[in-house]
Amino acid sequence: MGTDDHDGPAYGRSDRWVRAGNWKGSVGSSFFGTIFATKHLASSVWAGSGQAIARRAIGFRMKVLYYNRRPLPRSMEEECRAEYATKEDLLGRSDFVVLACRLTLRTTILLEKSNYK
Repeated sequence: MGTDDHDGPAYGRSDRWVRAGNWKGSVGSSFFGTIFATKHLASSVWAGSGQAIARRAIGFRMKVLYYNRRPLPRSMEEECRAEYATKEDLLGRSDFVVLACRLTLRTTILLEKSNYK
């Protein structure tokens, strides 16, 4: 899986660079992208898919924050290595935000631009 020139692997930029014939040998770390182990992942609306995302983030040693109407049972938080946060705290502390929910009138507010300043 690759992304464009944003956080995560610099897949798009490096792919274009190689296809243009610029690769002549090692390029060092110029295309490595982000080290996820130091980052916070925010997951909102903590249903089954949010929990699955948190479990995958464990493999990258990411800190997982989540927001839900109410905190999960402590055993579930420990299993997913997740920390409950208010919406404001979640958005303020996170490097990556994942919205794993159906788009409804109730969840549309999560997408408002004013939340991501």
